[in-house]
Amino acid sequence: MDDSNQAKVIITINYGYDNHSIEILKKDYELFKQGGTLSLFGQGFFHEVDGEQCDYWNFDGKTGEISFSLENDADFFAQDSWGAEK
Repeated sequence: MDDSNQAKVIITINYGYDNHSIEILKKDYELFKQGGTLSLFGQGFFHEVDGEQCDYWNFDGKTGEISFSLENDADFFAQDSWGAEK
């Protein structure tokens, strides 16, 4: 059985105050690196005012920008860099 389609990559961004991560399929990461765009649900995020929030991630492969938003409409953008861990 070929598990290469199920391989995962952890993306971590620094949004200026802290780091936040998402685990995505390697094939989705490759799509992003080749200039594609993705929108994914994250694993959740603890917001200091509103508590546990759903997080929504956006990957723009054309600009290389990664951002995530919370269900309370707070938006966070990767500041200087982001990293991928396979």
